[in-house]
Formats: sequence, C-alpha cells, structure tokens
Amino acid sequence: MVAVRLPESPALWMSIGMDSGDPNPTATRLIEEAWGKIDTDQTLEIFLTTFAAIPRHHGLLYAVWRCDAEVCNGGFHQFFDNNAGMLTEEAIEGFIAIDLPQLANLVVQAKAKLSAADLRDFKTRSAALQRLPKGAFRALDRQYYELRPVEGGGFEKAVEKFANKQLPLD
Repeated sequence: MVAVRLPESPALWMSIGMDSGDPNPTATRLIEEAWGKIDTDQTLEIFLTTFAAIPRHHGLLYAVWRCDAEVCNGGFHQFFDNNAGMLTEEAIEGFIAIDLPQLANLVVQAKAKLSAADLRDFKTRSAALQRLPKGAFRALDRQYYELRPVEGGGFEKAVEKFANKQLPLD
C-alpha cells in the first residue's frame, strides 16, 4: 500500500494552489465534520458504523473529496491503493448527487478495470491492482483531470453548491 498522508485539515488540502482563503467554506465544514467521524483505517464494520453515524450527504461529500484528493495526487491507482478506495461506492453516489455524472462515470470505469468482487477489502483491491498492467488508469486519469475544472462549473463550485443545498448544517 502506498502511504500518502493527507493534510490534517481538509481546508488546508482544498486551499492548496488557491490564491486566497477557502473557496469552499460550507463544503469544508461538512467534510471536516465527516473527517473526524468516518474511520477508513480499521475494519469494514467500523467504517460502515462510522459512515452511517453521520448525515448521508456529509458522508457522500467526504467520499467525493477523498476520491478527488487521491486521484489528483496520484491517479486512480493511488485512490484504490489507499484506504480511500473503500469509499468507491460512496464516491460514485456522491459524484452523482453533486451533479458530476461524468466524473462518476470515470470512477465506475476505473472500478471496472479492477474486476474485484470486494473493493471494500484492501487485500482484494491490492491484488486486483497488481494484476493490472502498468499505466492501466492513465487514460481515465487524463480524462478526470480534463473534466474536473469544467463539469458542473468546476469541481470546487459544484461541491460548494451541493454543500450549500444541505444548509442548515445538522
């Protein structure tokens, strides 16, 4: 497993490369709330329990953010090779909820390349990744990078728009 450590605060991660301030204050608040409660580092049962303990839209936003952060940092291979890969189904659902169906479709296509029955299980995901040829996700990564700034007015705008629809915060 590639050990990539994301910044402790989603606000910091989301602001990297931004000129000033947090471009997504509402989304960041929702993601930070989920960040402190969802546990993808332990067992599947713990993940499912912690995910179910927060409002669904918070969890979906968190899953989309984790997927996006991993794909933007190292492509779909990195997403699936880290604990964030257990969020695949929630990320797909979240991209659709946020009205980013083309990005959701890219996650679906990347998932299909793995041909793994249980993507929630790290060992299964890892074995499936090892069977893929080098660069298997390259075209999907490129498509993701090209779509991200344009679909839905751009990823950050779509995420913030979705988050604002969830107000008031639970």
